[in-house]
Amino acid sequence: MVLISVILSACSFQRARLVVNPYENIEWNKTNQFKANFHMHTTNSDGSLTGDYVVDTYARNGYSIITITDHDILTWPWSDFSKIKSDWKDRDPDSMKVLAFPGIELDDPHHRGMYFAWIHGGCYDLDSTFQQARDSLALCIMNHPGRYWKIKKQYNPKDVFSPEWYIEYLKKYPEIVGIEVYNRPNDAYPYDRILWDELLTRSMPFRPVWGFANDDMHGKHQMMGNYQFMLMEELSVPALKAAMKEGAFYCSNEPGHSGAALAPRIDSISVNRNRGKIKVFARDYNSIRWISGVIGSDSTRTNNVIVEDEQSFKFKRFDKPYIRFELRNDKGVTLSQPFGFLIDKQEGYARSK
Repeated sequence: MVLISVILSACSFQRARLVVNPYENIEWNKTNQFKANFHMHTTNSDGSLTGDYVVDTYARNGYSIITITDHDILTWPWSDFSKIKSDWKDRDPDSMKVLAFPGIELDDPHHRGMYFAWIHGGCYDLDSTFQQARDSLALCIMNHPGRYWKIKKQYNPKDVFSPEWYIEYLKKYPEIVGIEVYNRPNDAYPYDRILWDELLTRSMPFRPVWGFANDDMHGKHQMMGNYQFMLMEELSVPALKAAMKEGAFYCSNEPGHSGAALAPRIDSISVNRNRGKIKVFARDYNSIRWISGVIGSDSTRTNNVIVEDEQSFKFKRFDKPYIRFELRNDKGVTLSQPFGFLIDKQEGYARSK
């Protein structure tokens, strides 16, 4: 007779609960994908193109959501273009079938786009402008943070432009819906995605930070290389504000700036909470990467790729606060918004003989 002893030993394991799904309320078969750009300039500040040329060109190339964000000056409304500059022609967004609204880029100490309110330039205190945004029911995006945050610099938590500095403002002002993670078709600040992952590592799942891809257009060579597809049932300001707050969109960078949106397109995203799985349905992509956090140190830091070339991501035993994915083809890259998790430590038993 062989005596077999079974020993049960207590152990703990982690279980991830999905608590942030920016696409949770999207009915993909009923939702429209409206192409948008939230950052562009004209000859009313430091751009080289007239307002009517800018909006005509973007509208002709499939952009349904267009806002001019000149530096410290409100270029609005389109119906008064000829009053803003004598060589401009008035435009009517409704007849063009595009959604337009007031926008402005406030400059130092950190450029930020502000939308949906009659906010004028001249205020350089961040707290004051974000409070003004709150009072005006405006929304904000922190523009090209890689111009300020430097990957090679050693930051203390209290330093200006440290990741903790960004987190402090993000937590204080929910009006800041996110940051630019692509700026200009040529990706002028490629470490923006490193900073994004640094912020998400610190903030998720309690404070999502959505990623935007914008042209920061000053001339023809900077047009139509970045865009987001806003997932909305109707083309309206209330629907757009809701999508920007909830992260109901994805963004793309296309260096060739064709205007034809040649980067990968997302058809739908399904989430099975019981099985702990996120599945992506997309077209025109050659590779997919699931990313969370950063690896390396100092200037060698890079995005931490958790899984590659898997259409689905299984998160039941995941131990990080978020995941996001990137789709790539030879024309460009498409980024999802982050999914957030709470990590529960659970007790169990391991069996040994």
